[in-house]
Amino acid sequence: MNFWQKISVGVLFTIGFMFLTVTTASVLKPNQTEKDRSTALGGLLLGVPPTSAGIWMILDARRQARVKQKHSLLQVESTFLQMLKANAGSIATIDFALEAKLPLAEARQYLDRKARELNADFDVSENGGVKYRFPLS
Repeated sequence: MNFWQKISVGVLFTIGFMFLTVTTASVLKPNQTEKDRSTALGGLLLGVPPTSAGIWMILDARRQARVKQKHSLLQVESTFLQMLKANAGSIATIDFALEAKLPLAEARQYLDRKARELNADFDVSENGGVKYRFPLS
């Protein structure tokens, strides 16, 4: 959710809260008059739509974030599979990090998880670099 969306949600909730507070105060008032009931109805009619819109914006932003995360995971998986195929099952951590545009620590965690899932072997070079060897069959 970007800055302006957060501001919009805050404004919508503030407006909705003000009108719903008026509604609550009118409903809880002892010895209600017709004017109090009318005020409560007006507050309800003017308070629910902005509050609902704010809730909808928050839920939509969460849905978009989940879709974006899923798409990102699919891109990383696709990069991993393409590198496996292109390099005959051998992947160096730094090469994967560069190709997948991931921080080195995340790339290492991803490759470690995939190595456990796919029963891969790995070689450690003299300078500490790790090269994973995944079985292709």
